[in-house]
Amino acid sequence: MKNLNEELYFLKERLEKEQAEEEAQAKKISLEHEKTLTKKDEEVVLEKREKTSTKKLGGGANETVFVELKDDGSAIFKPKAGEYALLRTEVKAGTYYKRERAAYLVDQFLGFDLVPPTVIRKIDGKEGSLQEFIPNAPVASRCDESQWNKEELKKLWVFDYIIYNSDRHGSNLLIKDEKVYAIDNGLSFGKDSLGLFGGFSNEPIGDGVAEKIKMFLSWKQGRQALRNLLCELIEEKEADACLHRIEKVGKMTKGEAVNVVNREKFSFNPLD
Repeated sequence: MKNLNEELYFLKERLEKEQAEEEAQAKKISLEHEKTLTKKDEEVVLEKREKTSTKKLGGGANETVFVELKDDGSAIFKPKAGEYALLRTEVKAGTYYKRERAAYLVDQFLGFDLVPPTVIRKIDGKEGSLQEFIPNAPVASRCDESQWNKEELKKLWVFDYIIYNSDRHGSNLLIKDEKVYAIDNGLSFGKDSLGLFGGFSNEPIGDGVAEKIKMFLSWKQGRQALRNLLCELIEEKEADACLHRIEKVGKMTKGEAVNVVNREKFSFNPLD
């Protein structure tokens, strides 16, 4: 009887410990979700801070402006009026700046931390996207491959499929201290040909990415919140296709290799 009582005691103790761990994990996830739904301080700065100077930059098809903000660094402004038409068939000029914001929102809800804070505001009477400037961060094409963080690039590779980016290349991402910053996301969410940086065929999605996707898919409120926000920026069918692609990646995290050769796995809308 004593041995049985001891076994029951240890069983109860183990169950209580497991329950406490589950409750702690649930609280942690709840706090992460609450944090996602709360506007970041960097976004408030970008939206509200007075600009002190502007300087047009060259090198791209669309108008790009370097903006200095009072007391709080600098940012890159892309006005709607400066968007070049006919860059893509499915993504229309006049919507690029909204897609920059949409890409940032997807990144935030997934917790990937790839896209610098991006908002929509007016600068000198023109509406456009304003993205936090990352100083001393060269584009990937100017970095030696030894500076590339493979896991970060794999995460970017998955992210670009989720937002269906048609314009990712070595000049549209920054590298700093092995961290990747995904910039120039305006040609995303449309049905144009998918563009991915680097080849990760037949490689499994990393555990960190898999866990973030799993967490998002289990968050019913977050899925609806993201859909609502995306529908304010892009077409409803584009928003729904994006969420379906997240679900597709979720299925890939269950042991299936990511295989870019099989284009069916990377369709615009996996439900079509």
